[in-house]
Amino acid sequence: MAIKSPKQKGAGGEYEVIILLTGWAAEVGVNLSLERNLEQVRAGGADVNGVVGMVMEVKRVENLSIPTAWAQVC
Repeated sequence: MAIKSPKQKGAGGEYEVIILLTGWAAEVGVNLSLERNLEQVRAGGADVNGVVGMVMEVKRVENLSIPTAWAQVC
C-alpha cells in the first residue's frame, strides 16, 4: 500500500520510531512510554514525546540534510 500524503508519511515514520525505541527499551529492561506529539503543527515541539530533556525530530527522507533538520529542532 502506497503512502498517500506527506502527513501520512510523517506519522508513519513517527510510529515506526516509537515501535523501534519501545521494543529496544524493553529488551534492555527499561519501561519507555513514547507518544506522537499531535500538537506539533500548531504549537511546535518534538515529533515524539516521552523522554525528558530530549527532542525527537523524525525524518523519513531519501537524502537527509542535517543542517535543515537541526534548524527545525532548534
